[in-house]
Amino acid sequence: MKIAMLTTVHRHDDIRIYQKEARTLAAAGHTVYVVNPEYDGEDENGIRFVKIPAPKRRAGRILFGWRAAARAAKELGAGCCHLHDPELLFAVPELRRAGMRVVYDAHEDLPRQILAKRWIWRPFRKAVSALAERAEDHFAARADAVIGATETIAARFPRSLAVRNLPDGEDAGRFAAAARSSPCRRRAVCYAGALSEQRGLFRMIEACRLSNAALLLAGEFESEALRARAERSPGWAEHVEYLGRLDRPGVARMYAEASAAFLLLDDTPAYRQSLPIKLFEYLMAGLPVVATDFPLWRALSEGGAARFVPAGNVSAAAAALDEVLSNPDWKRRAREGAAALSEKLSFDRERDRLLALYESLAARAEIGAP
Repeated sequence: MKIAMLTTVHRHDDIRIYQKEARTLAAAGHTVYVVNPEYDGEDENGIRFVKIPAPKRRAGRILFGWRAAARAAKELGAGCCHLHDPELLFAVPELRRAGMRVVYDAHEDLPRQILAKRWIWRPFRKAVSALAERAEDHFAARADAVIGATETIAARFPRSLAVRNLPDGEDAGRFAAAARSSPCRRRAVCYAGALSEQRGLFRMIEACRLSNAALLLAGEFESEALRARAERSPGWAEHVEYLGRLDRPGVARMYAEASAAFLLLDDTPAYRQSLPIKLFEYLMAGLPVVATDFPLWRALSEGGAARFVPAGNVSAAAAALDEVLSNPDWKRRAREGAAALSEKLSFDRERDRLLALYESLAARAEIGAP
């Protein structure tokens, strides 16, 4: 099939969109376009990137971004559109009228995520969440299939399946090779991902200040205002090494340099049921992880070296960090658990489900099935 993956929010090389799904489909022989707001070009796998104009402000993106994405998909002559943002669901009727198959990829549990959005006035959040759930359900029901990033998300929709955000064998090999090249690790903890208050930015900085550890920080700030606040915070100058946005080899090198990893997310309904790929990457890289204590994360990390702390408790996070950095037993457990988790938490099964879905869509397209 000729597949157009559409986003007006994510980067062209987003891990889920490009690294996992687009590369998987291209390797299986599909023609894949990644329609995105920032990059034109082509990669070594034959995946083409198509840049479209996308409003920077949230309201403009919701109202107008889907139109640009749908127009690009029709100009490409795509047989299937794979939507990666909830606001792109507004394009489903238009894309179906154009004869395209449509797959909606729910990265997050949108209604539960809205309940924790600070830019929405608190008294309005429940109403906005309920409205968003009705709209998402309405348009998703008109898609050919829905992919959820977790089983919980997928269970909300008809004609759905889960394709989880798990590392693959390529990642495991890259992490192992980087670790072999950096055998002497520092008293440092790392974090890679979006940088925001809800994801524990200031808790990580303060915990490192209290435990006298270095914080290797990689990712993009939610806003320039947040970055300015972080750089003014106590502990930034003495303990933080900001590495910017890293490519996959760069992430592997950072993991190899650190002796532990952080995942101190807020206790929100969406985060409690999330499957953060960074948790699995840290464990596969042989890093002890200091993480927020969510029951689901405890179950998933069984066999690895994860130290869980109460949500929002900076003192507990600092004490846990000092424990895993000072006790050689944590490093041993992390190394021993990495190999087993590399098999347990592999993307291979997710890849098979994704390919099976597209084989079904291709077959239906050939016989003209509705």
